[in-house]
Amino acid sequence: MKNNKGQSLFEVVVAISVITLIIVAMIILTTTSIRNNSYSRNKTVASRYSQEAIEWLRGQRDASWPTFYGKTSTIPRYYCFKVSPLTPTWPSAGLCGDSDYINSNTIFKRQLTLTRDPLNGDFIIADVAVSWTDGQGEHKAESVTYFSDWNK
Repeated sequence: MKNNKGQSLFEVVVAISVITLIIVAMIILTTTSIRNNSYSRNKTVASRYSQEAIEWLRGQRDASWPTFYGKTSTIPRYYCFKVSPLTPTWPSAGLCGDSDYINSNTIFKRQLTLTRDPLNGDFIIADVAVSWTDGQGEHKAESVTYFSDWNK
């Protein structure tokens, strides 16, 4: 007579395999969730930095249109904003360098491109790009706004 009590080696291996697959799936799901959460948080912060620059530009336009207009050209002019909140003075023109992070303690770089609209020179195109690099690569949040002298 054969004793059928207990588990066979095959059943134990199958059970361990199923448990392992479930644990691996949970780890992958958790890792993906953490990565997506981190990306969403960084995208939100980058969008806030971008909006902060657009609001600062509105204030500069309202303070003095001739000064604001003088910061532009028909070819793109670049400005790197390395501080937050923004100071009342314009930064010197130029692209952001490798270490030009906002407040030097973040992973974000904020660059403004100002160009006069080629179709209508009375409009200024402001493109604020906030970029960051993480384990998934380089990302960017961008805001483009058209400015005009609304006091005319």
